Amino acid sequence: MGISLTILIYGAEIEAVPRKLWQEPAIRNDSRRRRRHPSKILLYTPVHHDAMVRHGIDVYRRGRPDITQDILKTICNHPFTRENRVSIYLYTVEGRTIWVNPETRIPHDYYRFEGLMIQLLEKGMVPPDDGRFMRIVYTPLGEILGDKVFILHEEGEEIPPDKEYYDGSTLVIGGFQKGDFDSEILGRGRKISIYREPLYASTAICIFLTRIL
Repeated sequence: MGISLTILIYGAEIEAVPRKLWQEPAIRNDSRRRRRHPSKILLYTPVHHDAMVRHGIDVYRRGRPDITQDILKTICNHPFTRENRVSIYLYTVEGRTIWVNPETRIPHDYYRFEGLMIQLLEKGMVPPDDGRFMRIVYTPLGEILGDKVFILHEEGEEIPPDKEYYDGSTLVIGGFQKGDFDSEILGRGRKISIYREPLYASTAICIFLTRIL
């Protein structure tokens, strides 16, 4: 059935609010408003920006779980994923590796998505009894990347629109708001581009998957 492709969302900003921020006004207000303990809330820059800045947390590389949510919604709902053998992994800012079942229905509502991610961080899998949708894994990053790696990058070369060309490869896409991949990733793969200007990550992956469908 089709080709085999691994998709890695690198730098996924999935983390609970750090303990050192719990007493910050922005965090306390959010916690009180939602009646949830800070440990059960994802760090989210649009709401927690001031607290993050006061503690020197990079607001461009942390606190945007919605970016990962949008990418996952695009991948899991794309015809390419339904017709080919696709493996999906997240590599988070905290260094966790998460496997995502491509048949998972990713919630459209942010707070439902947040609930799944908090459950995943606390229990190690979703659902907690069998992890059939998502689970934290301990596979080395190098093993996931493999030997044939392509990196979606605004400075990359134009991609060949040939599906077979990508068979058995890993496609890396950034899960962060701004900045570049670190040297560990850039040194492992070939940078490819699908447009002459920067695009939202979810748009870029959608165009890529459509072109090679």
